[in-house]
Formats: sequence, structure tokens, C-alpha cells
Amino acid sequence: MQNFFDVAYSANAEYIISENTKHIIQIRDRKTKTYSFNGRKVKILRAKEFIEELSLK
Repeated sequence: MQNFFDVAYSANAEYIISENTKHIIQIRDRKTKTYSFNGRKVKILRAKEFIEELSLK
């Protein structure tokens, strides 16, 4: 799973979209839906949450 975050870090990703509730969704902060790695925070959202997030902007 670390390689997955390395790619997100290299791409300066703001979001990771995943339906992987067994691993990736579980590591995010429940309140902020973020995960910190290598000094950077990224939002980890399910597809529906991402669409809702975009509609709020």
C-alpha cells in the first residue's frame, strides 16, 4: 500500500478516491477524512463523497 501513497505524493494529489473499505478508507481520520504521509495531507474519499465534495466548491 505504501507504493500507492508514494504515487499520490509524487503527483501532489489532493484526493485519493477509493471504495477499498477494507484498507484505504479505514486509515483516514474519521472526522476530517484525511491521511497524513510524508508531511502532506490527502483526503481519502469514496466516489459518492468526492462528488459531494466537488458540488460544495
